[in-house]
Amino acid sequence: MVAVENEDGVINKCFETLGLNDFNVTDQIIQLDSCNLLQSFKGFLLDPNVKVENDVLFILSFYESCEEFSSLVSFIESNSIGERFSVLVFSKDYLKVNGNNFYYVHVPADNYIQFQRKVARHLELMVKQQPLGSPMNPLSLKFTDHVIEANVVDETCIIYDKKYVLSINLNGVPYEMHCNFVSGSKKLIVLGQDALTRDKVELPHFFRWKWVDDLPCSTIILNDPTLYLDEKLNGGWFVGSKERDYVKECSLIITKIAKLIDVHHPVVFFGASAGGFSSLMLASCIPGSRAVVDIPQVDLFTYHVKNEVDKLILSALSFNDLSSVTDDFYFRLRVIDRFKKEGRVPDIVYMHNVKDSAHFTQFSSFLSEWTKLAHELNQKDVGFLKIITYSRWHISKGGHFPMEKHNAVKQLLSVL
Repeated sequence: MVAVENEDGVINKCFETLGLNDFNVTDQIIQLDSCNLLQSFKGFLLDPNVKVENDVLFILSFYESCEEFSSLVSFIESNSIGERFSVLVFSKDYLKVNGNNFYYVHVPADNYIQFQRKVARHLELMVKQQPLGSPMNPLSLKFTDHVIEANVVDETCIIYDKKYVLSINLNGVPYEMHCNFVSGSKKLIVLGQDALTRDKVELPHFFRWKWVDDLPCSTIILNDPTLYLDEKLNGGWFVGSKERDYVKECSLIITKIAKLIDVHHPVVFFGASAGGFSSLMLASCIPGSRAVVDIPQVDLFTYHVKNEVDKLILSALSFNDLSSVTDDFYFRLRVIDRFKKEGRVPDIVYMHNVKDSAHFTQFSSFLSEWTKLAHELNQKDVGFLKIITYSRWHISKGGHFPMEKHNAVKQLLSVL
């Protein structure tokens, strides 16, 4: 697929939103003049020297440029384009179209945002219509249904080279984790849980479980038991209950597992958004461990989705809202306070999407507070901080959109 538009255009945003960048061959096929896109595109279509090995779908969108759209329609109707070329156009304006390999979708919209979302929906349906199991529409698999239940962590909990769910019932709290322990590996990655839409998923729910085959080591993926405290919670941030610190309890379980599978390297925690929050918390509880986090929340007091935090505070800690939380619970809600409580700052790779404007305060305040704490603690207790910035956009989620898998795994493996 080729997006015939500038980098910040609708189609490129749809490619990012739908995870289609791997199929975007724009730079490999055509060099477009950003000042005169249609003219350079027309010239490319008629160039007899252009040869491609595979069928190419060129995709364009027109929200207001009716004259440009009409010009393109007239051009394609009066010219024969390459047999391996097809053109798909989305337009707010309606025009009758005739032409071989030319496909047109009328997208009526009241505003530009609505237009973007409708185009994204059309492309999403196009992807779903591809053959099931094809690269563009892969099979959707469910994680393993093999479950081991236990009350303590010991050798009976460990199986090598087979994916399974380990459920540790610790005094009534279920710590459920998707496990894939690789025989001979001395390394362990622990992946956290993003916020989710509770009425659309069943618990336990393991984010990124499909990543494990791309990770050359043992892995654990966590389900947050905080979510069981209230069926209305979409995020738990591993806050725990008023009586019990789930982060601390989970860190002890992971420490025991790491010892049983003979891990000789720093345990690496990975998470995005709410999973980034819990990954930072957990890493601070295990000396020598590391955290790779993507667009994380770091301070629930300043998190902009206040209604979700208030639901959590009431269900988990029995406070009416954030303003009534006493300072002895701050370490459950602020990463920096957890670092202070544990007396250490783990190695951190912090990945920040520069288009995530809602998380700018989270990011900037963390840098400031990390700097202050790094000067207060003994240097042997302060790990490195590496900042990775990137730019990515989702049509409905905006900039709160994590790094694509390939680059995220690359960053993860760099500290393994």
